[in-house]
Amino acid sequence: MKRWCRLLLPMFFCATMLHAGGRPLQKLPPAQVKKELAAIAPLAITYGHGPKIIDLFVDPRCSVSRRFMHFIFGKPAMAKRYTYRIYLDELPRLKSRHLIAYIYSQPNPLNALKRVMLENETPDDAKDFEPDEAVERGMEAIEKTGKEIGVFKRPYIIYNGKAK
Repeated sequence: MKRWCRLLLPMFFCATMLHAGGRPLQKLPPAQVKKELAAIAPLAITYGHGPKIIDLFVDPRCSVSRRFMHFIFGKPAMAKRYTYRIYLDELPRLKSRHLIAYIYSQPNPLNALKRVMLENETPDDAKDFEPDEAVERGMEAIEKTGKEIGVFKRPYIIYNGKAK
């Protein structure tokens, strides 16, 4: 049994690494990515005021996105170096569309985002929240741009037109 494990386990890891390395990080060249992101920049929730811009696609129910947001908001010095443009984009398996619409519809979306992602607060009225037409169009534009760029995971981090 041990002999089979020693033989099969390395083969399994090699096959996994080869399979995972096959997906490109983004579909478009950096210049085109910058252009696409500039079109939806007014829809972003902005945090920080630094000269360097980082675009983030996150899902408020994604645990990895939540950890990343804890990291960003936990280091105030980062807000001086970077401007974060945060786009809420649903991972279909998490069914967060109503929650995303709720966050975007709030008078201060950044505070709503912090409450949901950092404090794990899910307001009762967010479960079946129906956004107005402008919010719905904005969410669709973000989703469309994400698909064009090749956003396939959350958080999806873009710096200088390149996925990280």
